[in-house]
Amino acid sequence: MAITEHLEESRLALYVLGAPEVQDRRKEIASHLADCAGCADLVEKIRDYYEDVEKIEQAEAPAFLPSLDVSGQLVRKTGGESAVPIIPGRRPTFEVVISSFRTYPVRWTGAFALVAAALMLVVPKIVTIDASPAYLRAKDECLVALNKNGEELWRKLVVPGFDLKTSKTTLTNFSVLEDVDGDGKKEAVLLSPHPEAPPESYQATSIRCFNADGNDRWIMAYHPVMTFDSVEFSGDYLIQPPLGVRDFDRNGKYSVVFVAHHATWWPAVVGMLDANNGKPIAEYWHPGWVKLAIKDIDGDGREEILAVGYNNAFKKNVLAVLDPHKSAGHAPAATGFTPKDIEAAAEKFYILLPDPDLFGLSLRLPGENNSGIEESSGLVIRTTRYLTDGKRGDCVAEVFFEFDGHMNCVRVRGGDEFVALHHDLEKAGKLSRKIEEGYFEEMRRGVQYWDGGKFVKEPTMNKKYVSSK
Repeated sequence: MAITEHLEESRLALYVLGAPEVQDRRKEIASHLADCAGCADLVEKIRDYYEDVEKIEQAEAPAFLPSLDVSGQLVRKTGGESAVPIIPGRRPTFEVVISSFRTYPVRWTGAFALVAAALMLVVPKIVTIDASPAYLRAKDECLVALNKNGEELWRKLVVPGFDLKTSKTTLTNFSVLEDVDGDGKKEAVLLSPHPEAPPESYQATSIRCFNADGNDRWIMAYHPVMTFDSVEFSGDYLIQPPLGVRDFDRNGKYSVVFVAHHATWWPAVVGMLDANNGKPIAEYWHPGWVKLAIKDIDGDGREEILAVGYNNAFKKNVLAVLDPHKSAGHAPAATGFTPKDIEAAAEKFYILLPDPDLFGLSLRLPGENNSGIEESSGLVIRTTRYLTDGKRGDCVAEVFFEFDGHMNCVRVRGGDEFVALHHDLEKAGKLSRKIEEGYFEEMRRGVQYWDGGKFVKEPTMNKKYVSSK
């Protein structure tokens, strides 16, 4: 008697499940089953197998694994041949489960969800994705967290236009991923933008922390009411990028460092929070705009907090260097610019930067864009003014102050536009001083340091500061 060629087990499984992949061949398969006792017997075994799978919907998860052992009993009989096992009986549970899923595409059954859940208990490394956020993206007005494989873990709606706002600054300026609670998964800290702020200005009124699963961990809305001498300032503050999240002591305890400015003009504050719970740690109050940077300036492996900006009391650009453990209090200030009930701070350094003669021609009041820290291996502070000069319109005049690790000002130089503009104004008779040898050296010698009671010209640390090392 001729031996009938058998159909593949996978095709018979699709037939039993009524899958669309074999819909156009069902009559052909049925005809084959009528003539082939071996395939017909296997179809019955497959049907019994799926009936067992359906039954586990009504059973506990532990009942799932024995039901799959049915697959180890399936055999194919060919004519008068003895039974030949398709899958060896009583193999380890792991092998049984994997083989069963390869052979029988249970994804078309209603029991798939329960099967998948049981598989997660048996072979979690196969069916469980990496649940730790590794990247943050701004998409469709949402903050999106992805794992290291690029798989989306969660997304949270932020504000309308969030995509456009974030396109104006770098990702790490407004959002940071760090494991703030030591559980091995990273939490996301976000400067939550003001919904009514213009797209070109990323301004926030709160800081928000999300757990690794996307649920809110804490929210800090910043609205302090402060009095400077006799003037009370409302709680209308805006938090500006960048956002710093640091483990200053390298012991797994992270802090959030931020800068907030009063919406009208001044004051500003450098704030620090416990990244684990959002509770305040310290505030450093300043009578004018400042920008934030975190940098190891002396190469000892420990970062300092830098605040670069403008002091309204002295009408100068300034640089404050703060020890993260001693960052509370208020900056040096004159009468009318001192906050009530706040003690003087013990900065490591507080430095006044002199203005060149060209800055005196600016009609604009110094603001947040009039100072900054250059991205370089050393410490370079940039001061800027905008000047209107005839047909050329608004010109940018920049001066750069370079410091070494001991905060000695080692060089002052002008930007190219500064030098060119200065020469033009010299020729026009609008400036009496010429850029010549000694011009920038005189500015370098004009740098002043706060010694805890007065400003001096020698590089001096604040006498009130005691190192926390």
